[in-house]
This record gives sequence, C-alpha cells and structure tokens, in this order.
Amino acid sequence: MLCIYIFLLLTLSRVGLSSLQEKQTDFGLKVFLQLSQDSMDKNVVFSPYGLASVLSMAQLGAAGNTHKALTAALGFSLRGAIPVFLEAGSLSDETRMVLLNALHFQALWKVPFDPTLTQERIFHCPNGSTIPVHMMRLTSHFNYGEFVTNDGVDYDVIEVPYEGDSLSMLLVSPFEPEVPLSELSAALTSKKIQQWTTELRSVKRRLSMPRFILDSEVNLKQALLNLGLRDMFSLATADFTRITTDERLCVSKVLQRVKIEVNERGTKGAAGTAAVMFSRMAVEEITLDRPFLFFIQHKHTGAILFMGQVNQPQQQ
Repeated sequence: MLCIYIFLLLTLSRVGLSSLQEKQTDFGLKVFLQLSQDSMDKNVVFSPYGLASVLSMAQLGAAGNTHKALTAALGFSLRGAIPVFLEAGSLSDETRMVLLNALHFQALWKVPFDPTLTQERIFHCPNGSTIPVHMMRLTSHFNYGEFVTNDGVDYDVIEVPYEGDSLSMLLVSPFEPEVPLSELSAALTSKKIQQWTTELRSVKRRLSMPRFILDSEVNLKQALLNLGLRDMFSLATADFTRITTDERLCVSKVLQRVKIEVNERGTKGAAGTAAVMFSRMAVEEITLDRPFLFFIQHKHTGAILFMGQVNQPQQQ
C-alpha cells in the first residue's frame, strides 16, 4: 500500500485564494449540517479544513465525470492552483491509494481563565436533562455581537482570542433556550461567518463556559453521498485515471477522527481525515449553560480549522 501525504498550504498568497477558501468553507459547513442533522441531541466535532484538503487531493486525481461530479459538489477546483502532485505513470499496477490529512492544533488563550474561579454549574441539554459541568469564568473585553437569522431566530456571537491573535474561537448560541442548534446550523455560510467577524464590537463581558472534551470518529461517506458525491465511491463509475490507468480506483470510505479539549489555559485539538481512496440573566453576562456552537478560525484566511456543537459537555 502506498500512502501519499499531501500538505496543501492554503495560507500562501495566490490569486483567487480568498474565493477558494470561502468555497471550501461553504462545502465544509454543508457537510457539518448533514452530520448535525443525524445527531440532533449529541455532540459533533468536525474539521472542515481537513475534509476539504483531502477531497481536493482526490479531485486532482479524478478525470471525466468523476472530476465533474467532485467539482460540482465541492463548488471549487484546484486544477491550475497547485502543481500536479503525481506524474503520469509514477504508480505501479500494484499501487493502492490512501489520501491522508493530519491537523494538530494547540493554542493558549490570549487571556487565560483563572482556575480558582471555575465552579460546578448545571448545563441544560437539548433533551431536557441536566448535567453538572465545570464552568470556567473570565471577565474581559471580547468582540461580541447580536444577530438574527432570516427566520427570525436571535442569537449572539462572542469571540475568544488565542495568544498571538491569528486564531480565535467563535462561540454561538441562540437567545431562547427552546431553539435547537439546527436553526443556526442550517443558515451557516462563509459569508455569514465573515459578517460576524466584521460586525463584532469590543465590549466588557463576563463569560462563563464549560470545560469540555469532544472525541469523535465518523465515516463521512453517507454525508458526502447526500451532497451528490456518488461517482467516486463506485468502482463502476469512479474515474481516477489521472492517478493511474493500469487499474480502476474508487474511494471506499472517508474517515475523520477529531479530538478537542478546551480548558482554562487554552485548546488542544487534533484531526485526522482519511479518504480510503440558550434567557440571558443580563447582557453583561454570557453564560453558556446550554447547547452552543463553536468555530476555531484562522483569522487571516477565514479557514475553519475545527467546529462543533456542544450538547452534552464531556469532562475529565
């Protein structure tokens, strides 16, 4: 078996990169919606950047209808944006392909939470149950904004920056406790996230949020099938002749393992993607004691490295 590791450094300066990153983010958000719809009351953690990177590699090796179907579903094409990663004939007739993408993340908060202020509080889960959680507290200046969806759902966004200011976590939660996170997930686009970051304003707030750990391994095949990516999973229709013409290749599964740990000091996260071939007591206090969405974003490019929904915080 030949394992090919491709590192797509999308932070390099290239013409049209911003548009490409938007399209990659939009595709990742569509996949997250598929995953969250199947896990309405569960935790979901996902790396849009990781998946887009892997499928971009598969796209480069696809030809004919498979390339057309991949491009139509993804909404972008990398051909001409980066060099061809395999020369014709460079793989033997015994070659099998696994496209791998590994993403490791570890960052400290710009202003850490004081562990002595962490208290046990009640978190309200979407199924009506409650669980005790360790709630971290921090009073500081945050970028904050209030928004409304096209369907009239009010929600707020608060940005918690990491050391160095190139990365941040966006925390998103509806005002009303009965509103499910799916009402927000369905309206997510790269332009909406850009709107958040543009309209957020610095205000002093006391933020309370739970420590949590999310650990997930998911096969993304069904989500991708739902989005129209069928050709590449069928040996009868898959066309990866840009990789080899000696043998028919198809993708059997797309797996992603993501682990995120959020505590008083910062966040640790790792993702591996493999394609085998709620009322506020006061505005001044923001308490995330019910389901919320989070996004870890590279601010300069807008790339969403990790995202997820927290319905039942898991703690050590």
